Amino acid sequence: MAAKKHQTGASSGLRLGTVLGAPVILAWSWFLAAFVITILFAPWVNTVRPDLGVWAWFVAFAYAVLLFGSVFLHELAHGVAGQFYGLKVAAIELNIWGGFTRFEPQADNPRDKAALTSFVISIVGPIVNIVLALLGWWCLSAVSPTSVPWLLLIAVTFANVALGAINLLPGIPLDGGWALQALMWP
Repeated sequence: MAAKKHQTGASSGLRLGTVLGAPVILAWSWFLAAFVITILFAPWVNTVRPDLGVWAWFVAFAYAVLLFGSVFLHELAHGVAGQFYGLKVAAIELNIWGGFTRFEPQADNPRDKAALTSFVISIVGPIVNIVLALLGWWCLSAVSPTSVPWLLLIAVTFANVALGAINLLPGIPLDGGWALQALMWP
């Protein structure tokens, strides 16, 4: 039996599928992050909805999954922008730090085009988070306050505001740092 070839850019973890021709990897460290998020979020759920009892833990875990869904959409936006500029996505990984999109090395990328490409790829992820936050805010009026959907929606809405804002900070490895580097490149 031949050894399975390790796909370029893929880390170890649970392979969720393929998007944009690249594996989507749920790194083993994601489970630690989901566990910590669940533990931190469950007391708030219990405070707002003490009637949920043990179900508060399931709501808290659902929040962790939704949060990483937002991270996945953030990373997917980087991948789509990269493909628009001719880059090949090697892997999208979700991990304890959130996630990242890895691209295949590119042999010919003119310096002037590389700066614009890097800027656009960097900025689209946080923009997706801001759009998700706005959609969440808009949807809040459709659910009754303190309901389980409201709890999840309010948490994911504010998390997306934080993800978008923090990722726009001008420091590498944050997206804002890469965008600033791209602006200074030329």
